Amino acid sequence: MSEESAINQAAQELGALLKAKRTEKNIAIGEVAERLKFSAKQIESLESGDYKGLPEPIFVKGFIKTYGRFLGLDTDQVTSLLNEVFPSQVSAAPATTATENQTSLNFQDQKKSKSFPKWLPLVVVAALVVGAVYLWQSKSTEQNRQQEKSTLEVGDVAQPQLATDNVQVVPMKASATASAPVSASAPAAASAVVADGSIQIKVRYRSNLIVTDADGTPLHSGIVASNSSHQFKGKAPYQVRIGYATGSEISFNGQAIDIKNHFVDGKTVALTVPQP
Repeated sequence: MSEESAINQAAQELGALLKAKRTEKNIAIGEVAERLKFSAKQIESLESGDYKGLPEPIFVKGFIKTYGRFLGLDTDQVTSLLNEVFPSQVSAAPATTATENQTSLNFQDQKKSKSFPKWLPLVVVAALVVGAVYLWQSKSTEQNRQQEKSTLEVGDVAQPQLATDNVQVVPMKASATASAPVSASAPAAASAVVADGSIQIKVRYRSNLIVTDADGTPLHSGIVASNSSHQFKGKAPYQVRIGYATGSEISFNGQAIDIKNHFVDGKTVALTVPQP
């Protein structure tokens, strides 16, 4: 018998052994293919001993060893038949052991091959970081919007728009005596002792101010700046009208006068100083 005939006979014997064991266990070729991740055609080639359509001999040996372990065949018996089928591989067995071990994967290892993606935790962490930054920025933006809204509302109250078309400017007579407005930057002058018969008015907001003395002489009639202080000296009592009097203060001879009860329309104050 030639060497080639001996090899073919050993391959057929090995294939018959595999098929007989599979049939004994009542396992279909499709189930073997599913468990070992082989194709049905590869299983049929192994059982027929015809390896022409299979990869290199070293891979075929790995397939057969894996198939044999799956069926529970005796390892020594399978190895002995493989040495007859692949005699040229026997001497190189030590050098190819590692490769065969890598190739002849156990069917149980196939289930472990689907490992958990290592990049997935990084994606989750990145998503959490992005979400936290977005929430923080949204909260900061909302806080800034509320702060700007509050500032705008305060600014609207602090800077009222006053109509000046109904203000009549009356020229002052030469005999009238009126002192120049006291600068807001000079608090010392504002706190000085006021002479008898003098009136001091502090206006918080830009407003129309009209002051006349007992003779009806206008001491002042016109728009004054916000946070300005004005002092007048003439014949009492004085008639005082402040167009936007919120936060304003009036004193006569150094005595403060309560203006809360002299608002005529919620913002305008009109009163006689001193009070009768």
